[in-house]
Amino acid sequence: MVGDEARDLLTTYDVADLFGVSLKRVNFFLYVLAETKRYKEFGIEKRLGGTRAISVPIRPIKEMQRAFAKWLSHRFKPHTHTHGYVEDRDILTNADHHVGRRWVMRVDLKDFFSTIHFGRVRGLLMSPPYSLPPDVAQLLAHLCCYKGSLPQGAPSSPVISNMVCRRLDRELAKLAGEHRCRYTRYADDLVFSTNQRAMPSQLIGRDAQTHIISVGSDLKRVVEGNGFVVNDEKTRLYPRNQRQLVTGIVVNDCLNVPRDYVRTLRDQMYTLPSDHAAEPRNHW
Repeated sequence: MVGDEARDLLTTYDVADLFGVSLKRVNFFLYVLAETKRYKEFGIEKRLGGTRAISVPIRPIKEMQRAFAKWLSHRFKPHTHTHGYVEDRDILTNADHHVGRRWVMRVDLKDFFSTIHFGRVRGLLMSPPYSLPPDVAQLLAHLCCYKGSLPQGAPSSPVISNMVCRRLDRELAKLAGEHRCRYTRYADDLVFSTNQRAMPSQLIGRDAQTHIISVGSDLKRVVEGNGFVVNDEKTRLYPRNQRQLVTGIVVNDCLNVPRDYVRTLRDQMYTLPSDHAAEPRNHW
C-alpha cells in the first residue's frame, strides 16, 4: 500500500498514489465517514494518577497515516536533543544525558498533543522545507488530526509533533547551553540538568514564602513563544541526594529502571488494541 516516499506531493491525486488507493477512497474515510467511526478511544492509567486518553485510528486510516509518516521521515531530521519517537533513541538515551548530575529538573508540557491543532499542522506542511500546496496540506492535516488536533495513538502524530517542536528544541538547547545546563526532550517531557551549585534562575524559580517551585521566566518565555504551556503542577527539581527520575529511569549514579515502572509498562502493553479493531463495512 505504501508508495514511493521520494515522490513529490503536488496534488491530492499524488497523495492517493502515495497511499496506493483511489482519491475517492481517501475522501470517503476523511470526509464521508463520521469522525466518531474513524477512531477507537480508550484510556491508559498514568503512573502518577489520572488517565491518558488514547485515540487509535481504524486500519485504513492508520495505513494512510503510516505511509505519510514514512514520507515525512525521509524529509525531516529530528533535533539532536530529541529522544522521543526517534530511531535509535529512547527513554534510555534520553536519561543517559543526565546521569550523575548535581541537579535534575523536569518540566511537563500541558496537553501536548491536543495543543498541536489542525491549523498548526496545516501551516507546518505549507511552510518550507515541505511547501505543500494548500489543498494537499489541508487533506493531510485532516488525515492526521482527530477532533481538531493530533491524536495520541495515531502513527503520524509522533513525527509531526517532533516537526512542530524543532524550533522549541533549538531554542531550549541554546538557553540551556548559555547557562551551563544540559537539555533533552522526550515527547512532552523536558529535562534540564547541571553540576552547578544551583539550577539557574532563568530556568527555575522558587516562591520565597511558599517555597513552591516554578519554571524561570526565560524558560517560560521560550515555551509559550512556541505555542505550548507549562504544566506547573508537574515541575520537579531533584538534588543529588534524592532519587532523580528522567523518563522513569533513575539517573543518580547510573541508569536504573525502577521495578514499578517496568510493571506499569507491562500492564499497558496488554491494554493496547490490535490492528484488527472493528471497521466500517462497504469499503471500496
